[in-house]
Amino acid sequence: MAREYNTVTKSLTVSATAAGASADVLYTVPPAFDSEIQLLQVINGNSADKNLTIQWFDSSTNTYSNVINDKTVTAKSVYRVIEGDTLYLHAGDKLVCHDAASGGCQVLLSTKEFFNLTR
Repeated sequence: MAREYNTVTKSLTVSATAAGASADVLYTVPPAFDSEIQLLQVINGNSADKNLTIQWFDSSTNTYSNVINDKTVTAKSVYRVIEGDTLYLHAGDKLVCHDAASGGCQVLLSTKEFFNLTR
């Protein structure tokens, strides 16, 4: 029997210029859910290159890890962070974004959320 899930799409225009708890929260996995992120991309519609960092907050250890770190996204382009892979997150985990210079990129995420009573 196939597992049932909700499909969730989130987007964010990055304005934060600091990492960690000061960064913009793109997505937080709800309580009692697991998440399979299959689309994560950065859209730079600006006329100048932007440098973006996306971090994963691991709620079980209260630590941040870089998914991409100060990645240059060229002007008027799209950068696919996840290319044919899946990023697995658990209840309370987050993805946060910041651009140390000026912000302005958009980040788009699509995920499947699976109910998990053990979380």
